[in-house]
Amino acid sequence: MIKKLLSTTIACAICMSGWAQTNSNYDLKSNMNLKAKPGNDFYQYAAGGWMEAHPLTSEYSRYSQFEALNEANREKIKSLVLKYANQTNPEGSIEQKIGTLYNLAMDSARLNKEGFEPVRKYYDAIESIDNLPEFIIQLAQLKRMGVPAFMAIYAMADMKNSDTNLLYISQGGMGLSDRDLYLNDDEHSKLTRTEYVKYIYRLFVLAGEKSDVAQRKADAVMSIEKQIAQQAYDATRRRNVQANYHKMTYPQLLADYADIDWSTILLTMGYPAVSEVCVSQPEPIREIGKILRTAPLDHLKAYLEYKLVSDAASYLSDDFANARFDFYGKFLSGQQEQQPRWKQAIGVVENVLGMAVGKLYVETYFPESSKQRMLQMIQNLQIALKERIGQQSWMSEATKQQAYEKLASFRVKVGYPDTWKSYDDLQIDDYVEVVGTLVNYMGNTPEVNAGGTYTVITAGNGETPDTPDTPDNPSTPKYEWVDLGLSVKWATCNVGASSPEEYGNYYAWGETETKDYYSNETMTFRLNISELKSRGYIDSEGNLTSSYDAATANWGKEWRMPTRDEVKELIEKGIWTWQYLNGVKGYKVTGPSGNSIFLPPAGYRGWDWSEDVGSDGGYWSSTASEIKNVYGEISHDGSLLSFGDDYYHISSHFRYYGRSVRPVLK
Repeated sequence: MIKKLLSTTIACAICMSGWAQTNSNYDLKSNMNLKAKPGNDFYQYAAGGWMEAHPLTSEYSRYSQFEALNEANREKIKSLVLKYANQTNPEGSIEQKIGTLYNLAMDSARLNKEGFEPVRKYYDAIESIDNLPEFIIQLAQLKRMGVPAFMAIYAMADMKNSDTNLLYISQGGMGLSDRDLYLNDDEHSKLTRTEYVKYIYRLFVLAGEKSDVAQRKADAVMSIEKQIAQQAYDATRRRNVQANYHKMTYPQLLADYADIDWSTILLTMGYPAVSEVCVSQPEPIREIGKILRTAPLDHLKAYLEYKLVSDAASYLSDDFANARFDFYGKFLSGQQEQQPRWKQAIGVVENVLGMAVGKLYVETYFPESSKQRMLQMIQNLQIALKERIGQQSWMSEATKQQAYEKLASFRVKVGYPDTWKSYDDLQIDDYVEVVGTLVNYMGNTPEVNAGGTYTVITAGNGETPDTPDTPDNPSTPKYEWVDLGLSVKWATCNVGASSPEEYGNYYAWGETETKDYYSNETMTFRLNISELKSRGYIDSEGNLTSSYDAATANWGKEWRMPTRDEVKELIEKGIWTWQYLNGVKGYKVTGPSGNSIFLPPAGYRGWDWSEDVGSDGGYWSSTASEIKNVYGEISHDGSLLSFGDDYYHISSHFRYYGRSVRPVLK
């Protein structure tokens, strides 16, 4: 679905392919037609020989040196992939994953039999949405899978400070390649809009919608995309770098684009808390906020359903793939036939397992010795350039010093990275599922790349405390705890969970907002508002009282949330190992006693993470923290245990976000 764009400060692109080697005696004139008069037809004069020698085939809408190079390179990749696809490889090896994925992509009979089923659960989840907050969560979940809805969100180097990465928010969500196609009244633009609506309608019918419903949904999609296009930047304006750079603080983003629930979107997509963002095109992003605020919910749902199906169409049965090709391939691009399935399958393997294929490729065609020769050559060039700078009499010493500093700041990257991406924890069994979720590996969200050993662990020598029935928790269940050798005994599972690897429920801690924001239907609290009021946890102004504790309210008076100091003790005295427990990755934390607990990366408020393995964890403590923002304003946030696959520490976050709770014994 989504492809990762790798940005570098200085990239040394080395073409070592056999095609380039066999064409070392390149004859420019052979590509020309010297019989044509350049004054009459310069294109025929410049490229006539190439066009005659390379007639355009039906699978291409254009064919240049780049396509020729790509074809030669693809043959090399094909030989590597087929080797693993046609042999038995060790289970779990990268060779096995490459071969399995290729064979899955080639299995057209299975895909045609499955039809729409691989994405039906996502489609049905959209259809069942009842309100805007639920829509935002579903939108963010699908964006994490690469579905291109509404806006583009990605991280790359700050264009004005390449030493740091910056989160960019850019216009998007339009299925046509140019905003002018939505707005112009020329015949081509009008025909394109007509054909586009037919394509949207066709997908909805293939998804099982009745004709009238499909047409209504197609019209709604077109209406939303046209509204975005009216504010979108045209191609000329997008080429103006300065006009597309609007850096701001995160609080500014929340204030200036308040119609969009950024925190829910970014957290659900897996981005860590950020201090700054860049809104590349403010006007269309603001228009998207207006759409989310004013458009009928059924229109929003139809739009997201279409984006899901259109994005997945190429990976589904032939009727879906043909529908997408007929519009985007034939009508828009002029391509007459789809590429052979083997080429499509190679493309899938490259997109999903690009780093793995690349590693095998360079071992064959660009070995380490070649890379070292290139690095040495570049180093020699840098030394020579430094010497030349020193010899320039027109440069002052201060100017030379600046030139030296700039030369020293060059980042040299040749051929391939020093550290390869790992796919150790990737399981390839369901084709569409794998392609959809590989944004965790190849997309522009934070890396989700587990390491360590993958052994099943037990929760330790837990005991069941004698917990009587209480008004807070009638018929209190028995919950296990573990003595880690610390100052408090930790529960073996989260509130709302029945086993260590389950994520459990999500709770906000010590809100300063009124409870009106949280309806009885929200997933943030297991206890609804009326129950909280009856127990004295909500005051007359609608705020949670200081006596509220999510662990006590749910598990009984024997239990409470841990303090910040107790979380700190767990971090400092525990041994943290990232690994698997019954198919769920997370941290095994072993205390001084030798006993351990397991902390799954349960994510945050309201998301059923059982459908999508979490990449990070956030567990509330009962301790508040005072945070001063860039404006000097104090916010009373909550302290929490925050972790990912390569970090664990105490951090702060907005108190009204639902996070996990791991109780301790009082």
